Amino acid sequence: MTKNIAAIFFDLGDTIMDEATEQKDAEGTTFSAELFGGMAAVLHQLHDQGYRLALVADSRPNTPPNVLRQHGLLDLFECLAISEEVGVEKPHAAIFLHALQRMGIDEADYPNVLMVGNNLERDILGANRLGLRSVFFHANERRRTIPDNRDESPRHTVSTAQELFDLITALAVEVDGSKIPNRTGNSKELELVARFSPVIQFDDAEPFFPLVVGYTLFHREEQSPSFSRRIRRDWRPAWDTAIEYAIWWDWDIGHLYELEHAWVYLSVEQQPVFVEASSHGGYASMLLENGTIPMEDTHPVIFSQPGKHAFSPTPHWFAIFRDLVFAETAPQAGRDGVLVKKEYARQIPKTNETDKLAAAWLREKAFSPAMQFNRSFHITPGMLVPWPVLDTWIPRRINWLLDQLRG
Repeated sequence: MTKNIAAIFFDLGDTIMDEATEQKDAEGTTFSAELFGGMAAVLHQLHDQGYRLALVADSRPNTPPNVLRQHGLLDLFECLAISEEVGVEKPHAAIFLHALQRMGIDEADYPNVLMVGNNLERDILGANRLGLRSVFFHANERRRTIPDNRDESPRHTVSTAQELFDLITALAVEVDGSKIPNRTGNSKELELVARFSPVIQFDDAEPFFPLVVGYTLFHREEQSPSFSRRIRRDWRPAWDTAIEYAIWWDWDIGHLYELEHAWVYLSVEQQPVFVEASSHGGYASMLLENGTIPMEDTHPVIFSQPGKHAFSPTPHWFAIFRDLVFAETAPQAGRDGVLVKKEYARQIPKTNETDKLAAAWLREKAFSPAMQFNRSFHITPGMLVPWPVLDTWIPRRINWLLDQLRG
């Protein structure tokens, strides 16, 4: 077990075993089934590396033991929480709590428990409501794959056993909040991500610049792991690969911390065909009015709002809202204190004390924008890390920053 991962909970059907291969008896109990490719090997690897495994499944009592025993996996699981034995089905909290309590996992460690499952309205919803880290195992289309609401949105999505193992490996990377996380990941992916990373144009008086960028690659429609949106194909031009850049600043002029996003969509020939970026909780096209993508070599060019970092394809957007831009960089500096997303709520303290510390520091950084955007910021390859690494680092970074403010 690593410090970052307290336990890994698994669903059974269409997560470990392929439901299409089930053989059932007259009472509906599965007595045999095949596993998804590579799953047995991954479970053995995880167990051998010291991860604590549990099964949390809606099924007849004997189905999980039958299937796990068939493949020599039963002894790998420390706990089996089975709905017909616990008395409730997912997403009810009681079935997850049964496993958590049996394994002696404290509530403070809930964010470090992974729940891997194929059902958005059971596995993902139940995990999210309890504060566990949800992982959607999207191996087929037998169940609904598009969340109906934010509570059904998975923290991570994988489609194979190997992708799951790679995710767990990334989440298990030990990170120090006082340092920028080390670059890790597939070298070929990193080369692609670095080639198309956006160039950000900043105001001449901008006090805050990005430190690290988490990335995610998409090859089909999926939920973003770091932004409340789905990466879709139902628009033109068509894309083959989408790259999501989650861009981290320690500070926004209104609060401690900032996480903005850019999305670059590539054709089969690996040419940019579309670019989007975030703005005040939403997102918009970064194409110019004539439909072109402003580029510097292979890098799309976007503009950052002074202090607040919302993105625009041109600085003209900020000029239109000039009064608001100036109000946010000076009179309203520090007004939000510590920003805490729901995902990090159990790990980051937002109290009167922390809000006052952040607000006081930011008021000292109040500034008047020049409204000239001549400072080009290039995302270097060394700044790029897989999103799960950044996701793990964020609460550690914020708590480290708060310790610095306390002196």
